[in-house]
Amino acid sequence: MNKKELLALFERIALETMGIQTLQPEHDQQKDYRNVSVWAIRDALQAAFEAGEQRGRSVRKAQLPRPGSKLAKMIQMLQEPQGASVEQLQAMSGWIRAAVTGTVGSLGSKFGYEVTREFDGDGTPVYRIVGQRQSIAVAGINLNQLGR
Repeated sequence: MNKKELLALFERIALETMGIQTLQPEHDQQKDYRNVSVWAIRDALQAAFEAGEQRGRSVRKAQLPRPGSKLAKMIQMLQEPQGASVEQLQAMSGWIRAAVTGTVGSLGSKFGYEVTREFDGDGTPVYRIVGQRQSIAVAGINLNQLGR
């Protein structure tokens, strides 16, 4: 979603929930400042949340790892009941330790997996993916870039 599409979404939500025709500054105090009910604000926030959630589902579906890739193999190893240690993941991927731990740490935020860390009998940390993938709502836009 680009900046123009995001602004159009915001304007549609503002119109549908609060009756505001435009979000562009008109340099007129009566037009630029509004008294808005809390329920209208709530409805606008709900609509924005749902739009982000929907976008997150479509974005994340497209970003699943390619079957057979190192990342897909890593996820498969972590889904096994015994999980995998960093050393096992390094041996499979050929990646350095920092790359493996960074990737394992990002599986939740990037792909919706819940990753746990437990220690085996000799104190080695073992990582596992538990449960099913969760949907993640990410619009992919830095709102600070939109200006005022």
